[in-house]
Amino acid sequence: MDIMLTASGTRGDVQPALALSLGLRQAGHTVRIAAGANFKPWIESYGFDCLPLLDMEAMMQSQDGIRWVEQGNNVVAQLRIMRKLINEHLEELTRPLNDHGRDCDLHISGFTSTDMVEVIAEKHRIRHIATALQPYRATRSGAATLVPITRRDSLLNLIFGRLGDRFRWSIVADAVTLMRRREGLPILSASVAIGRGNAIPLVNGYSANVVPHAPDWTPESVTAGYWFLDDSEPWTPPQALVDFCTGKPAPVCIGFGSMSSADPKALFELVCEGVRMSGQRAVFITGWSGLKDVNVPEYIYAIDKAPHGWLFEHVAGVVHHGGAGTTAAGLRAGKPTLIVPHMADQPFWGRRIMQLGVGPRPIARPSLSAERLAAALRTLLQDTAMRRKAEHLGELIRGEDGVSRGVEAIEKFSKRGLRNG
Repeated sequence: MDIMLTASGTRGDVQPALALSLGLRQAGHTVRIAAGANFKPWIESYGFDCLPLLDMEAMMQSQDGIRWVEQGNNVVAQLRIMRKLINEHLEELTRPLNDHGRDCDLHISGFTSTDMVEVIAEKHRIRHIATALQPYRATRSGAATLVPITRRDSLLNLIFGRLGDRFRWSIVADAVTLMRRREGLPILSASVAIGRGNAIPLVNGYSANVVPHAPDWTPESVTAGYWFLDDSEPWTPPQALVDFCTGKPAPVCIGFGSMSSADPKALFELVCEGVRMSGQRAVFITGWSGLKDVNVPEYIYAIDKAPHGWLFEHVAGVVHHGGAGTTAAGLRAGKPTLIVPHMADQPFWGRRIMQLGVGPRPIARPSLSAERLAAALRTLLQDTAMRRKAEHLGELIRGEDGVSRGVEAIEKFSKRGLRNG
């Protein structure tokens, strides 16, 4: 098959999609990847054509991107900003779909692109399979509900999940309506659009050992396992980083990935004080924070980026924002995890980590303080039961082959031929 895979978002969205693409190519399929323009050289280094979308790093560091992250638990404000960003950047988010959307046998979308990809797939009557790195479809399951009313299986979770469908649709409704007008397609009501979206075959790229597959999802939904990308070339860490990681006490890794900050220096100083109060040491990954020109204390090693596969193996625990990809990498390494959720699905992963017993209670970004961070770090590193559970979960995840299962599911769903429109 000739497959067009759309992976809009941050590195945490693109990296698993790239791993899945490698599996599809190994199975004999041709894959083109639509992703942020900032990822183009990286994707092309694996031999894939990259169709450039919106540069997510630049967007996240814009004034609106920073406001989006800084809204914390204010869901209404976050939804308003997300809608604004999508509408303002619609052309950059959909250009490859408009230019190349008819030139494939199968469309594969990610969670953030499914509604827009569906417009092009419907227009050209091309099969469309959705993928997700988080459970987002409505279910009775408390474990697989993004914002559960109860941890038990309950009709209340299903009702609230359907309300969540309405909220998610409200973010993209204007953009999708504009696309449908451009393509000469009938405008859909919210109910019809949500129903059609939920009927798209779905392959979940996370482990059922972390989020059990909801029993009330349709047979056209599969939980395949995580899609891990092994580096194409071995990474040689700086000797100073190696020396720091072998020092005592063993450091934790702290980083907030693609999450930007209005005051990255203040955030860094808060983290440093929390680490000092805990009596620990830490490797701090600056990521997309924009941090520069700061004094780094001796108990902190600061680095802009490092492969999680190497770094997480050499630390005692991990602290991060709760992005799906970073969460997966920490769990795979078998390390206890503290999540400081900023937005989107990150609060879900923070709760799930706590419920599994592999990390302490999450600290929402607006509530983060040096004192709370220090207390959580002590729990993270001193709770032996938590460490054993994290190690066991890591063993289970390392024993899975999510890419192979994902490819198998995609091939099964794609054999049903062209859609009826």
